[in-house]
Amino acid sequence: MDVMAQKEKQFGRIRGARTASKKQERELVERARRLKADPTLAVPDLESCGGGCFLCPFARALSRMRHIQGIADDKDKLERMASSGDDLSRAYAATLLLAIAGKAPFFGRVLTPFGEALYAVRGKCLKEKLILVQHFDNPGIRLLGLLDYVKNKGYHIYSTDGKYYCSGKKADPPKEFVEYMFKYLNEKVDLVKDGNAYLCRHLTAKDLKDPSVGFLNIHWVSADMDIALCERCVRHSGNTFHRFLLRMGAPKPRLDIEPSVVGALRCLSKCESCDIDTDQIDPELIELWYTGKIGDKELLSKQLDSIHEALRTRGDLEYVIGNKCYGTDKAAFLKALKPTTDEELAVNYLLKKMEGAVIVHGETAAKFIEENWKEFGKGILRKILGDKDEAAKLFDSLDMDRDAPTQVIRDALVRVRTRDIISQLPVYDKLPPIARYADQVARVYMASGADEAARYIERNIPDDARVRPVALALLKAMGKDTSKTWAFEESERDFSDYLKDKASEFLSSTPETYHTALQALLSGTGSTETISTNKSKSE
Repeated sequence: MDVMAQKEKQFGRIRGARTASKKQERELVERARRLKADPTLAVPDLESCGGGCFLCPFARALSRMRHIQGIADDKDKLERMASSGDDLSRAYAATLLLAIAGKAPFFGRVLTPFGEALYAVRGKCLKEKLILVQHFDNPGIRLLGLLDYVKNKGYHIYSTDGKYYCSGKKADPPKEFVEYMFKYLNEKVDLVKDGNAYLCRHLTAKDLKDPSVGFLNIHWVSADMDIALCERCVRHSGNTFHRFLLRMGAPKPRLDIEPSVVGALRCLSKCESCDIDTDQIDPELIELWYTGKIGDKELLSKQLDSIHEALRTRGDLEYVIGNKCYGTDKAAFLKALKPTTDEELAVNYLLKKMEGAVIVHGETAAKFIEENWKEFGKGILRKILGDKDEAAKLFDSLDMDRDAPTQVIRDALVRVRTRDIISQLPVYDKLPPIARYADQVARVYMASGADEAARYIERNIPDDARVRPVALALLKAMGKDTSKTWAFEESERDFSDYLKDKASEFLSSTPETYHTALQALLSGTGSTETISTNKSKSE
């Protein structure tokens, strides 16, 4: 589709006459009075254009408009001027008739991306020129009345809140418009000016030369300006090309706004060869972006996806995290991925099972596991649990939208540790209250760690005055007493200090020393009871 035809289409079809509200009528009359005082409001800033055009239509129109200004109070003469001459000065004369009448008998309207635009229908004037003159202070709507200059004469028009500019047949935006576009684009994304670049707040000038992350770079050719947007910011920027079209008229805007994806694949390893062209964007993607069918976000993400797909189709074993390619260097890949102890098993399982390029779209091991969970999650759980049926049952019970894979893995590991550790500990038929409480806490601690054991104590602070100092002593032994010390009496806090060492020895005991350490903790409380009935699970 022709670019100008596309732009005309976005303003909607011009509608017929209708009644305006009193407020809308007052606003149009007020603008007409302002035009009566200053006709230059309806033409571009002629002082900034350089005077490079032969027989400038705006200059000629302004000359006639100044003549019309001199007869602004003569209704009959204005009506004649509104029916002859160039289209722009006709619209000016027709609008001054609105200033004389203070009202209009009927209005026309046009639907635009900025809302409905009403215009007073007077004289033999083109509707588009009436809209231009009567909405001289609206940077978007006024462009509708300027499209014929762009389409038929090849002019370049730049529209701001205060005025508009024309650079003739050469793309040459004035610095006022460049600064205006910076503020206009800033409504969507937080940009910072750095030399000849507008950078989103997540990027630096260094990234333009040596990008640490992949980003969309939009080069404004005539202004020699770059607009750089990272993956996070393109989520909000919309389609930057079409935002330009809402403020700029150009016969061939695609030649002036050039997108590129920078840092799509950053090489961090030396490989014998690489035939991936990271600079060439798929022409189909660019066409979709120019025509407004996709935005900045889709252009960047789809280009990154196409590069990843090119890596996969090569069939070579390569390691990629985001836009960083580690080639065949598995050690460097794992170092950058930084899997936790709980994640290591799952990561190693995936690396053994996956064929060809290993690509992590995020930056973490958790993201790597999440991206491959549906395909390999059941196998990971089987590796952890050591039981095919148990793994399948657990995997099938999961809610894929709610249950985070890393948490499922952590729970499975706890289940295994619990099974392995608890199976070796003594089993007691009956325990005194103090020993029973300590035994319950220790089993949680040995299976799930200090955090979970501390949460167990905080949820189960005993009422028995004999047991309470033991609970606090166990918290102190784990270094987890800070948040709950206030819940204990001063005498209980003092006694817990005495018991802390015995509690620590108990928590660090092995299955072989567990019974002796539990008896020592019980005796430390002053109890004379003996834990005499116990047996191992193996018996």
